[in-house]
Parts: sequence; structure tokens; C-alpha cells
Amino acid sequence: MSQIKIKKGKIGEKIKRNMKYSIPFKDNIIRVQAPAHKTERSLKFCLDFFLPEGTPIVAARSGMVIACQDRYKRSYKSPKFTGRRNFVVIHHTNGENSVYVHLKHHSIKVKRGQRVKRGQVIALSGQVGFATYPHLHFGVYRGVYLKGGVSVKIAFNKKLRPEIPLSLAEALGRYL
Repeated sequence: MSQIKIKKGKIGEKIKRNMKYSIPFKDNIIRVQAPAHKTERSLKFCLDFFLPEGTPIVAARSGMVIACQDRYKRSYKSPKFTGRRNFVVIHHTNGENSVYVHLKHHSIKVKRGQRVKRGQVIALSGQVGFATYPHLHFGVYRGVYLKGGVSVKIAFNKKLRPEIPLSLAEALGRYL
């Protein structure tokens, strides 16, 4: 496997936000409260967006795809299956990495090492891995995702609506 050179941000280092992130999809914005995000340091600033399965997911900023996984088909109700997820990670010029998780099986449209532009479709939303309703888990990290990287507060170019309770998202998900 060839090496991809990336700029690494140091934990605690201020990285200039020369560009805000776009919402990573084009439809309605419904955020869901995720209890794990409040207790896990690595998820502190991550967001879950309630989306029907098959909603196109777009790159929130331009960058290079540094990792992707597209082999899982099922969803699970137990956190012991958190590793069974489909995802894309995009590295940005400011050293941050945006992460898109719970993607539909065989829907990823980009490859490792590929450059992507803001707004380019990268995959379709799904309900794969530890996911009790269809949604996109989105986060921005300083450092390497799942290897000590720290989630950072995301500056969006649009205001987000308030979150809905997890129980409401799970109930709505049964009707999609």
C-alpha cells in the first residue's frame, strides 16, 4: 500500500480555520442527541444527523481521502460492534480530518488517495455498525481518527437547528 503524506496537527495547537465546513448533505438538517458523544472524549464535538438511508453525502471541505471502509452491511444495537462501520476520512490543508460514518454498504464513491472538492458526493447515508437509526455520524479531528485524534468544534457555514432526542430519532427511523 502506498504512503500518503499528510500534515499533522498537534493536540492543543491552534489551527487557523481559513474555511468553514459545509453541511455534509443537501437535504433537511435534523441533529440527534448522542449520549456517547458526551462521555467519550474522542466524540465530544461529533454530530449525528438523522437521514433516510441512501441520502447523498458530500465532502464538507476539499481535501484528500486518506481512509475508507465499505465492507459492512448490518446495523447493531450493541456498542461492541462499533468497529463494524463503513466510513470515509478526508484530510484537509489545515491539518484537520473530517470523518463520515455509518455509510450504506457498497456506496462509497471515492478511493484512498483521491482528491475531493467541497460538495462532491462521496457516499450514501446508511445504518451500518452500531447504529439504532439511519444517520450520518460526522466529526472533525485534529490528529488521526481512532488513533488518539481529538474531535474539534466544527465551524459550519450555516446555522444548525437544535438537536432532537435519540428516542425520537429511533422511533422515526422505524418508518423510513
